[in-house]
Amino acid sequence: MLSESLMKAKKVIKAKILELRKGKEGLLRREYENFQRYLHGNKSALLYSATKQQAERLLKQIGKPKERKEHEPNLKGR
Repeated sequence: MLSESLMKAKKVIKAKILELRKGKEGLLRREYENFQRYLHGNKSALLYSATKQQAERLLKQIGKPKERKEHEPNLKGR
C-alpha cells in the first residue's frame, strides 16, 4: 500500500461550448477535415503540428484507414 504522500491525484474537468463563434467553428471544421484527408493519404493537408503528430501515431496503430471511415482528432485547446 502506498503512503498518501506518494499518491498522485488526478482531476478531470469536463466543459461544453456554449456559444461557438463562426470563426472558431470554421477553424475546427477545417482542422477536422484536414485530419481526415491526412489519414487517407493527403500528406500535404494543413494541420497544426500536434494534430499531425496525433495522425501519425494513429496511422502507426491502424495501418491504412478504411475508405469512408472517419477518426476523431483530439482538438483540445484549439
